[in-house]
Amino acid sequence: MVKQCIILAGGFGSRLGNLTKNCPKPMLKINNKPFLYYLINKLKFQGFTEFTILTHYLNKKFIIYFKNNFLETSIKIIKEKKKLGTSGSIKKIYKKLDNEFIVVNGDTLFDINLRDLILFAKQKKAEACVALIKSKNHKDKYSYLLDSNSRVKFYKKQKNVTQNVSGGIYFFKKKIFNLVSKGNSDLDHDLLTKLFANNKLYAKIYNNKFIDIGKNTDFKKAHSIIPDIFRKPVCFLDRDGVINEDYGYIGTTSRFKWRTDVLKAIKLLNDKNYYVIVVTNQSGIGRGFFTEKEVQSLHSWVADKIYNNGGYILKFYYSAFYKNSAIKNYKKGSYLRKPNPGMLIKAFKEFKIFKKKKSFLIGDKITDIKAGKNFGIKSYFAEDNLYNQILKLTNR
Repeated sequence: MVKQCIILAGGFGSRLGNLTKNCPKPMLKINNKPFLYYLINKLKFQGFTEFTILTHYLNKKFIIYFKNNFLETSIKIIKEKKKLGTSGSIKKIYKKLDNEFIVVNGDTLFDINLRDLILFAKQKKAEACVALIKSKNHKDKYSYLLDSNSRVKFYKKQKNVTQNVSGGIYFFKKKIFNLVSKGNSDLDHDLLTKLFANNKLYAKIYNNKFIDIGKNTDFKKAHSIIPDIFRKPVCFLDRDGVINEDYGYIGTTSRFKWRTDVLKAIKLLNDKNYYVIVVTNQSGIGRGFFTEKEVQSLHSWVADKIYNNGGYILKFYYSAFYKNSAIKNYKKGSYLRKPNPGMLIKAFKEFKIFKKKKSFLIGDKITDIKAGKNFGIKSYFAEDNLYNQILKLTNR
């Protein structure tokens, strides 16, 4: 599973004038939070856990902020003593790269399902793949034209036409950077040009929200666009009987069996701009059938399978409550147990980014349906094929 993300944050941000005189562009505040706060959260939501931020200008601003924030996340900040360019800076950390990783610009936010881009690249057996957006305003960027197999067949700067341009997100295999010489080199001009010349550059076009804070006008727009990017409806899914077959008290991978087209259904939700959150009663913990650690391990395994199939789960919530538990901790928290809406309320308070009116819940028991209704959202019994059900619900 791809979990490593390289963030390019070494630029001077000179087009922003006085705004970047004492602050590097990716650390400029949008609604009282640095731009990188939003970018990293976006990536964390989709299962990325290891971040390397490549910096140069005002490097200490990054160090001070990340010393006290995102403490639960692996974040490494590397300073280029000498400007090496976008691909030169990645080449410099070659030994620290995973075999597969993504690269994102530190000054752009592209609201796509990155797990879809990675799955797409793997299906094409691509060593390099770019997420594209259609634009009339990026006259200084390279325009991409694709063949029927999504391979780039035209790669050149154009003016005054609608173009397919980079959205600042790339999938790479490590070995690609053997093409990059040590020293200063540019991702677009050097590496991608070489890949294009060798028929090794792939791309996919997305029609999603995008913001680049490189200009003053766009920086001002970011204050309204970024909150809108994060606000999405949620599909709450029960686990046993919805995601997997329910044989009763499932706490290990050996007893876990996926239901029909569930992986495909979760990816569909993500592609249609829904968060997916699992809310599951797991009294088997309180009953002593398995431990919380085993359930957490199972959920990590489930998440990895979903990542590898082009989707992601925002978070798993579970209630271990059992009124007759011999362990006091598991006698508490009955409000979290469905049909009570405690887990849904907890998720709502934790993330604060839901479009509640468009959110819904799918479960297999009346307690699930009641939990959704008690929370104030529509609730549905799971059908035999979850993918077809999701398709109908999201096309309404």
